[in-house]
Formats: sequence, C-alpha cells, structure tokens
Amino acid sequence: MNPQLARGRLVADWIALFTRLGADGVPSLQRLSELASDDVRFRDPFNDSRGLAELRKILAHTLSQVRELEFRVEDVADSGTATYLKWVMVGRLKWLGPWRVEGLSELHFAGDGRCRHHRPDGAARLARH
Repeated sequence: MNPQLARGRLVADWIALFTRLGADGVPSLQRLSELASDDVRFRDPFNDSRGLAELRKILAHTLSQVRELEFRVEDVADSGTATYLKWVMVGRLKWLGPWRVEGLSELHFAGDGRCRHHRPDGAARLARH
C-alpha cells in the first residue's frame, strides 16, 4: 500500500476512536493495541498518561462523566512527521451542564503505524456551552 494512503488510514482510524466513542463505548485493550503503541503517551486538556491501560481508563472516565458526548474533527494537516487535528468536543457534564472544548492535537506515529504520542496544544479552551 502507498505509504501516504497507509498514513491516512491510520489517522482516520485514530480519529474514529474518538468520534465514535459516544456511540461505540470504550474500546477493548485489544482494539486500542491495534491503534496505539503499548507505551502511548496521551495528553489532553485534563490528562497526561502513558500506556494502553491508562488510555482506556481515561476513555472510560470520560464516558462516565459526559452525557451526549460528541467529538468532531474540523481539520487535519500532516507535515510528514506529525499530524495535526483541529477538534471540538461537546457534551453535558454531570456537575456543570453543557460544555464545549476546542483544541488542536499533535499526533506522532511509531514505525509500525500505531499512534505513540497524542498531545494537545496549550490553548485548548473549555467553555460552558
């Protein structure tokens, strides 16, 4: 397969993990291991973790706290060494009500194609919706 097409597929699968989270629920460790390296570093505006089990805990916690969760990727850019996602996450927090987070994440992929690092920019904004 063309390397550019393969990279596009990996990015699409990573995005789908988040865009389908509300509908599909927390993915199994097996599914996560297909998408992310065993020592994946995952950072978002609320968490900083390493490893598949920790990533799964974050996803489970998110689903336990947020109702009507929706994650949308509004733009994707690839530099050849990193992929950048402009995204919006909206939902209803049990303790806050409607909310919205906008951000930009930088993704790095391991040689085997799995995500090894997902980190947001420092300007992700949380607002009541």
